[in-house]
Amino acid sequence: GLTTPPRTGAGGGKSHDADLKATDKGAPGELDQSFNIYATGTGGVRALAVEPDGDIVVALTPGTGNSGWGITRLKADGSVDSSFTAPSLPSTGTLMDVTVASTGQIVLAGDVSSGDGVAAVRLNASGSLDPVLGPNGTYAIPLGNFSSSTQARAVAVQGDGKILIAGIKPPSGGFVARIDPNGQAV
Repeated sequence: GLTTPPRTGAGGGKSHDADLKATDKGAPGELDQSFNIYATGTGGVRALAVEPDGDIVVALTPGTGNSGWGITRLKADGSVDSSFTAPSLPSTGTLMDVTVASTGQIVLAGDVSSGDGVAAVRLNASGSLDPVLGPNGTYAIPLGNFSSSTQARAVAVQGDGKILIAGIKPPSGGFVARIDPNGQAV
């Protein structure tokens, strides 16, 4: 089949390591009927990340009005992975992006309605919170002078495990912050 190299996503500006494969399941551009379409009850899907095995991590805003943080994992065929146990995540603010590190850990970024306003959460591949990053697997980014308009927009993990988060922070414009794998700002 046809494969393409990793590409840069429009929303997060990061590469996903999924190969696109041509199949004979229909004409080019047709919906893949073998994939189960996943639909949420409320809220919406904010971002996706594809794991090396083809499973898909889905970042959600499960609350009404597209608020809160939620996550689920789909198998490569689109069915919900019942072996993935989603942890308790922030119930306020908005989850904006997700990526999968080379270690298999899942990293989320979004804004919260209190404190510094922007946070990263790291999960183990099973979905459990990774306490190394911080309390409840969470690291609040100390941006100072938080405003309700401050938002995380993208997350990436460098080869050395450092986490990059980018977003907007009015009125000054934007920010890029980096966190080391042990939960320290660098």
